[in-house]
Amino acid sequence: AESTVTPPVGTNTYFAEMTTAAGCYHTAPVSVDVKALPNATVVPSACGGADVTTDATTSAASPSYLWSSGQLTASIANVPSGTYAVTVTANGCPKVLSVNVSCSLPVELISFTGKVRGRDNLLQWITATELNTAYFAVERSYDGFNFVEVARERATNTTVTHNYSKIDANAPNKAYYRLRIVDNDGTFAFSPNIIVLERTKTGSGFTNVYPNPTTMGLTVEFTAEEASNVTFSLIDAIGQVLFTQVLTANEGQNAAQFDISDFPSGVYFLQLDQAGAKRTVRKIIKE
Repeated sequence: AESTVTPPVGTNTYFAEMTTAAGCYHTAPVSVDVKALPNATVVPSACGGADVTTDATTSAASPSYLWSSGQLTASIANVPSGTYAVTVTANGCPKVLSVNVSCSLPVELISFTGKVRGRDNLLQWITATELNTAYFAVERSYDGFNFVEVARERATNTTVTHNYSKIDANAPNKAYYRLRIVDNDGTFAFSPNIIVLERTKTGSGFTNVYPNPTTMGLTVEFTAEEASNVTFSLIDAIGQVLFTQVLTANEGQNAAQFDISDFPSGVYFLQLDQAGAKRTVRKIIKE
């Protein structure tokens, strides 16, 4: 048989009585060590993040933390508006807490968007009204948690719609962005959204070879997945390599010129090799 009780915290002794069908019974003591849940509270700060504190007197061991946003620390700071949950565990007993961080923006922010522009990222935002606003700071992160300021724009404190934009030059292939809006008294709030911009690799290979047919030279346009050396080889119709030239390519679009005026008329093949990329070949006709 089973019996359920809710014992107090601590070591509790119970006596279990067992009776057989023949009427015989036996009594045995049972000790139960009941551990307390962590005595924890969650305290949000005004638009600057959220902190969680625990009462160490209730725990024999140091508690551990796991936030819904992934952090393992006792507090998280400078988080945008939203609801956050944290699991506080002590002595093997978990307790789940949640907090809502709600920030009042010092401006009416219509939108905060971004787009990839070659090697750069363009960040744009639109405000409807601004009051006592000092500046806007664009912050970037590699992991979505730890942000640093990469650009700043002074506020206009206008009462009509205003467009802002900033360039993050030579941006990483993947980056997270948020907008920090700072008031004249130093208080700040974040944009309600975080932008993720990711640059896809273009691949390596020819994009254009001209003029083709040619009598003198060739202009070769090609892409490279990363900055590295590339090798061009001119090969005749029977597979003989006529010349090889190594060039330094930038990530993305590149161009090179070759003089083949000394070679006789015929069909040739221009071969492009880059480490880690698929070899590409382009047919050339020399008149």
